[in-house]
Amino acid sequence: CAQRGEEAERRDNVFVASVYYTEDDLKLADEETRTRMIMETEEFGVCPDVLFVMEHGRRGEGAKEDGMWIAAVATDSCGRERSFGNGSGTPGRKSDVQSEGGATPKRDSTMEEVTSISTPPAPNPTLKTASTPSTTQTPSKQSFGDEAKGKAKAWLSSFGFNTPSKDKKAASSPSPQEIQPNPPQNLVPPPVPSLSTLTPTPASTFAPTSTPTPAPAPPFAPETNPSSYKVSSPAFLPSTSPHVSLTLTLLHSSSSLHTDSITSILVSPSLSVFTASRDGSTKSLTKDLNLVTEVHSSMPVSDATLFEDGTIACSGYDDSVSLYSSELVPISKFIAHDDATSSVEKCCVRGPEMLYVTGGWDCIVKLWVNEVCKVELYDCEEAVVNVEGREVSGDGILVIAGEESGKGRGWLVTREGGQKVVGQIDGNVIKVIHKEGGDIRFLTGGSDGVLNLYEYVEARGGAAGHFVKVASENVRSGVRVIDTDGKHAVVGCGDGGLRVCELNDDGIVVVKMFSSVGQNTGVSSLKAWGGEDGGAGIIVGTDDGGVSAWKLH
Repeated sequence: CAQRGEEAERRDNVFVASVYYTEDDLKLADEETRTRMIMETEEFGVCPDVLFVMEHGRRGEGAKEDGMWIAAVATDSCGRERSFGNGSGTPGRKSDVQSEGGATPKRDSTMEEVTSISTPPAPNPTLKTASTPSTTQTPSKQSFGDEAKGKAKAWLSSFGFNTPSKDKKAASSPSPQEIQPNPPQNLVPPPVPSLSTLTPTPASTFAPTSTPTPAPAPPFAPETNPSSYKVSSPAFLPSTSPHVSLTLTLLHSSSSLHTDSITSILVSPSLSVFTASRDGSTKSLTKDLNLVTEVHSSMPVSDATLFEDGTIACSGYDDSVSLYSSELVPISKFIAHDDATSSVEKCCVRGPEMLYVTGGWDCIVKLWVNEVCKVELYDCEEAVVNVEGREVSGDGILVIAGEESGKGRGWLVTREGGQKVVGQIDGNVIKVIHKEGGDIRFLTGGSDGVLNLYEYVEARGGAAGHFVKVASENVRSGVRVIDTDGKHAVVGCGDGGLRVCELNDDGIVVVKMFSSVGQNTGVSSLKAWGGEDGGAGIIVGTDDGGVSAWKLH
């Protein structure tokens, strides 16, 4: 049987673990785990039960006159013999097989009649027939998803479990860690007027008026501190350092903090470390990787970002975005996408307003101010796996998204809320940097192992501008995550290693390759920062949930 076990693995006939949940798994799990399992089953579906558990021949090979196989497949609903084709190892219908005397009998006249008439034969009155949709109609992707979720719910209901409604996720009873308390006054963002629809805000909304009452500020006004996203000091490495003698020293490590892949690592200015994982937890650690506090979700956390005011935004497979204080005190939680929210990235903070961008498996990219969606971008053809957003010289926000296919695309969102497509790029792992002088450059990578350096060239007269690929470099393993100080880049790879690169006006130079940082598992997340002693600190997360701290010097 190639549906389970080693034979299934050998034939690559395996799927995500949640599709194999059984009745016993659901009954033995605690309430929180059961809720997570049910939601995963709704999301990914259920693998059908195994019909044949022992080796068996091809269809028709085992037919015997005294066996059940003849009764099951040898005749159709009208009593006629079925055809199994004439392929190798599969017999044809009897009229095509030579008789014992060696002569080939004539073709069954009944079959000739069936192929010659233009209308189907009358159905057997004893059989129930299902209506067949018109062949000219192509079911939409959404209809397939709804059908799969309906089957999953029916499967769960057969065991007596009620599946939570997606519309009631935010209103369902949260776990103690997810309860949204009344947070301290300094942690609550000021109320934002709600929008009637999640559509781009008309330009007239933000246009200045002639009345004495001041007009509301445009949603994407120029950043009050535009230098905050430029190359920070100190850099990862001095530009004059002898790169050939770089060494990587392990300082601390932990394999018990998380039980699944690390999806994001954040480091605050005070060197507090935050980790998010597919096990549903977000944790605050000391720089020595000692646990300080943690919060849990019933679904995996896909990404996280840290704002300058200490607010942490986490995206989740339950379609949501959760906001926490720097002490991981819950502030709010809201549904951001119609499918899993796969990525979240800050753009900037302007006083009480947080501007950030999200991407989801619903193939939509959204730009938010606090908890209000201002712009929706629908041009993606596949699920969005990575997003970045940065301000462009006060003209608007440059938004870049990586898709599951390994490609990406970009938009310019104007201050009035308009959208202009910039172009497409190679790679779906994206990290934006600022070249000295304010020009926006960004690095991309993907499973092909190529690291690309792009530059966004602004256009005059309000046009969208375009992307220019400055350079490409093969790092010899799939690119999983990138961090950069603008002059250097640290790349985490699928082989468990790190690549240290130098960026210059001409391109990318790979100056050092370190292997086995991930201890035989892929690097899934990392964060690097410059030290006062001229070296870099690096926190690395891996596919198996391990977290380690390193010194690059």
